[in-house]
Amino acid sequence: MAGKTIKLSEILEGLRSEYSDCCLHELIAKASRQHPDSIAVLYEGSSLTYQELETRASILSSNLLKQGAGPEIIIPICLDRSLEMIAGIYGILKSGAAYAPIDPKFPQSRIDYILKDLDSDIGITTTPHLSKFESIETKIDLLNLPVQVEVDGKTECQQVTPNNLAYIIYTSGSTGNPKGACIEHRNIVSYIYALCDRLSVRSPEIHALASSIAADAGNGPIFSALTTRGALHILSEEQTTNSQRFVEYLETYQPDTLKIVPSLLATLQGDLNPGQVLPKQVLTLGGESSKREWVVAWKEAAAGCEIFNHYGPTETTVGVATFQIADEIPQTESNSLPIGKALNDTQLYIVNDKMKIVTDGSPGELLTGGSLVGRGYLNNPEKTAESFIPDPFSKKMNKTNTRDPRPGITYSDMGQVEQSFYQLS
Repeated sequence: MAGKTIKLSEILEGLRSEYSDCCLHELIAKASRQHPDSIAVLYEGSSLTYQELETRASILSSNLLKQGAGPEIIIPICLDRSLEMIAGIYGILKSGAAYAPIDPKFPQSRIDYILKDLDSDIGITTTPHLSKFESIETKIDLLNLPVQVEVDGKTECQQVTPNNLAYIIYTSGSTGNPKGACIEHRNIVSYIYALCDRLSVRSPEIHALASSIAADAGNGPIFSALTTRGALHILSEEQTTNSQRFVEYLETYQPDTLKIVPSLLATLQGDLNPGQVLPKQVLTLGGESSKREWVVAWKEAAAGCEIFNHYGPTETTVGVATFQIADEIPQTESNSLPIGKALNDTQLYIVNDKMKIVTDGSPGELLTGGSLVGRGYLNNPEKTAESFIPDPFSKKMNKTNTRDPRPGITYSDMGQVEQSFYQLS
């Protein structure tokens, strides 16, 4: 990706003080207008420029609007990794609706549960997966949509606001039925801006996507790329399961950033040199705790690649804190990587059972407040009231420790250098 490097703040051109008034698709459209001929998405050697992505998304959006799509309408999308996957997400957002990603490899029972909970009339998929959407009245097969035609009618909803839903991600359901975490445009836009600022993302860059869109871990690479005029590279199933194919991809394209589950990266590394599985600039670990020895080896082999641990539950828009790996990794009570420092516009507090700030180092519950806290759970007011509690410190807070397998969290789990950041001033 040759050319001048530009900071995100320059890309958003004055939106620093008002980015919360933007919707996610508006930032992608801005990138498309400014660099229509740049590669937006690449998969298995095929690619879409920003203009081609814009065209495909507009065709889909026009179709969706005719079917009644708009703000607060939820549209499930079930696609394999592909260029169509990104065009589908963007097209749904342009129509003003929210997308609910479903992995085709989910058991049919889980798919049926999600579709019943969503109660949607429209679904987006491709020919191989039409049978998974039998309960959906209107199914749009992206493979049958034209890719270059004059669009008849509106191509973008004008009524959607930052307070409308952008997407719904379903939790694993390991502690009961899956819950649909509702994230608004203002949440994901705030997250992308804060993440890019924390990781010093510049444009243009290559962002490698290794995860399923049905998990929110992929939203960082997807939208960091598309809102900053970068290129999103979707790794194939084989590239994320075969060490040789993974290393071939890294050597061929030399991506700038990679976000990946640490155990997956360790598996792909196998007996290889740790330096062979690292991107050029930023490696972000997330989705689970990491073994200390893995991180030590990657850090020693980094050669200019910064490594971050990224923590946060789905309910708080992907992640709320990062810890940058230094030469020495501090010990934590849980013997995992520290959570680190909260992202911009986010507050983290450790509290006891009386909702008082814990300052003596004893374990407590982690609460998250600020602009990344989502709306709540779809069709589940009881669980929403339990986890999204009135915030005694600022406007809104999400009770997050229920998703942490540890019995309690201490300041050392955040990293001793950040202790004072979390204490109530």
